[in-house]
Amino acid sequence: MSFKLNIITLAMVAAASPAMAANFGVNHANTDTVNTAKYQCHRCTNSNGYRGDVSVLAGYNDVSDSHAGNTFGTDQDGAIGAVSGNVRYNNASGYQAQAQAHQLGMDNGFAHLSTGKSGQYKLTFDYNSIETYQADDIQSAYWHNNGMLTPSNSTNQFDLSKRREKVGFGFEYNHDIYGAFVKYSQEDKT
Repeated sequence: MSFKLNIITLAMVAAASPAMAANFGVNHANTDTVNTAKYQCHRCTNSNGYRGDVSVLAGYNDVSDSHAGNTFGTDQDGAIGAVSGNVRYNNASGYQAQAQAHQLGMDNGFAHLSTGKSGQYKLTFDYNSIETYQADDIQSAYWHNNGMLTPSNSTNQFDLSKRREKVGFGFEYNHDIYGAFVKYSQEDKT
């Protein structure tokens, strides 16, 4: 019984004692006596300027099944084209810009643009287009009239697909300990 009490007492004393720790982080290093006049960084790279990649897609599409449009990015027959890429710009004063795009010009694609000064402000623009194809060349004796399915004397032919387009804008501002942001987006579905 006394052995169990001693372990419990020891655990309580250890938990109640102040914790001692040392911080060996780079920002706490003593650099007062270091001679940096001859220092050269052999691994440092200059990140100022433009970098990235851009690709252009061009081709011909001949789709007999609308579901293939979900994979190809469009079910339109004929010549197709799109732009994709990721480009960044930085300068020494802290200004940054970025442009990203994926299959821009197709039914399924997006673009993101941002610019600003690091730690001060940032402007963004987003565009996203998504179209999903369920079936094509559907025939029905009904048509849509003010939210109601109405019988028709003739057969109507149509495609089943959903299209969503989303556009967004954003602004962020930071000053000392204060910050503010505004974001707006609008989405249309058809």
